[in-house]
Amino acid sequence: MQIVRLTQTAPKRRKLLLVDPYPRENPYHLGPSERKAIWFPKLSLPAIAAYTPEHWDVEIQDESVRAIDLEYTADLVGISVMTCYAPRAYQLAAEFRKRRVPVVLGGVHPTYCPDEALQHCDAIVTGEAEDSWPRLVADFEAGRMQRHYKMEKFPALENYKPPRVELLSDDAYMTRMCTFTTRGCHFDCEFCSVSPFNGKSTRRRPVPEVIAEMTRVKQWVAAELVARMGKGSMWDALKIMAKLRMGIVDGSIFAFVDDLHNSNRAYCRELWAALKPLNIKWGCQSTLFLGDDEEMVKLAAESGCVSVFVGMESIFEESLGETHKPFNRVKKFEEEIKMFHDH
Repeated sequence: MQIVRLTQTAPKRRKLLLVDPYPRENPYHLGPSERKAIWFPKLSLPAIAAYTPEHWDVEIQDESVRAIDLEYTADLVGISVMTCYAPRAYQLAAEFRKRRVPVVLGGVHPTYCPDEALQHCDAIVTGEAEDSWPRLVADFEAGRMQRHYKMEKFPALENYKPPRVELLSDDAYMTRMCTFTTRGCHFDCEFCSVSPFNGKSTRRRPVPEVIAEMTRVKQWVAAELVARMGKGSMWDALKIMAKLRMGIVDGSIFAFVDDLHNSNRAYCRELWAALKPLNIKWGCQSTLFLGDDEEMVKLAAESGCVSVFVGMESIFEESLGETHKPFNRVKKFEEEIKMFHDH
């Protein structure tokens, strides 16, 4: 009898370059010091990296931080496209395709303008990509990549793979400690893409999973900061410690990048209570009328909230009505802002 041993061949290692375009001539372009003071990265590309198979080496390049390396050796390039940056995304796609590198476009703009986007790339991914991106990668490896990968249903947020924020440029943002808790928005603001793109109702991640992810990220950033302090001089280490204490260095604050962090009161109560033991500072995007609820503002502050980004949009009621944002009440702006400042 002959015994045949079956061996499994390891997948071929490949390289993926993920690009966040940003026109260098943009009049709102931030310098390094400004970026480190107020800017945090988008999570779309770190999330795509998390849903890329492990035998792919992933590089993320953010053009708001540094120039895109057009000579980077990659098997595949993915570009996240917002409408305002679509012309620049198409320029970059053309450069990579000129070098015979296949390009995939995804994000809000290809979702709403698929026919246009397909003229500039080899494939597009429309809608949220956590389920469709792995299918595209598998097809690419098999040599049968299709032109259009559509979201079939909204991806589940349970057991969500943590975005690979460690791939982001270090010492380039206010913080890389970014995560999200919800997707979707039940409002219908005329100027906003969130409801059509992410859904008219909110989906929420389990709080224990969010806390576990934040704990891991906090430990990773702390270890990285210790390593940076160990490599420099004593003076450099003291400067990093001082910036940490003042909250002006990466590692000082978490950013929740949800478009509507306070979409559900009960969920926020559970989350914010769970944040207290982490002893962190955090910021979020919220409706201004959170300032009508002193109990919730106080709970947010007690759990470490130090910054809230709100959309006032206008000081004219007529304009707010035209943009389908009547829940913003101009006559209450002053007291709502005061509520945040008081806590």
